[in-house]
Amino acid sequence: MIGALNSSSAYFASAYQRAEAGGAKADPGDEAAQKQADDKQAAQEQRQIDREVEQLKKRDTEVRVHEQAHLAAAAGISVSGPNYETTQGPDGKTYVTGGNVQIDTSPAATAEGTIDKARRIRAAALAPAQPSGADLSVAASATRMEAEARAEVRAAEQEALSEGKDGKPTDTKVSGEAPGLETEQNSRSGVAHTKEPAHLAQCPDCQRKAFGLEPTQESRLLGVG
Repeated sequence: MIGALNSSSAYFASAYQRAEAGGAKADPGDEAAQKQADDKQAAQEQRQIDREVEQLKKRDTEVRVHEQAHLAAAAGISVSGPNYETTQGPDGKTYVTGGNVQIDTSPAATAEGTIDKARRIRAAALAPAQPSGADLSVAASATRMEAEARAEVRAAEQEALSEGKDGKPTDTKVSGEAPGLETEQNSRSGVAHTKEPAHLAQCPDCQRKAFGLEPTQESRLLGVG
């Protein structure tokens, strides 16, 4: 009995040790729960990836449309095509996330040319549906450049007008009266000689008096219809 008892104890002890060494057998219910949790985590991660990819695709389209609008409106003043900044998405693809179009913003050779160029610069800067802060800054600079050019044109006009007044005296009467011509009655024809341009065009005598012409055959034929 004792031997048998000893043998029985040794058997159970050996079985326990084998269970310890091999590990406890996993519960099938626990495995299913773990798999479900892993699948849920993977699905969440995939949804996050999909959202990021969708945002990158949207940004890519927006940037390309934005820069193409700049380029189309910058004809004659652009110095490059669109320059793009890119980012690699979680799907391994490359997406455009930023860009710019370089344009010539220097003044033109003349004030009048600068006015026209400033308008084109402003139009190019504001061409996209949603101009960026940099775009608005360029547009504001173009507006200032146009204002300065307009001021330059006005100053030149005032200077030219002032020089005209200070130079050789000229008769500024709109009537076109000829200096020194007096109204008189032609005793031969009974026609009143006046200073009016319409009469001067028809009267050789008044033309000679008005412009100091010699009584030649050519001068007599002036204005004859």
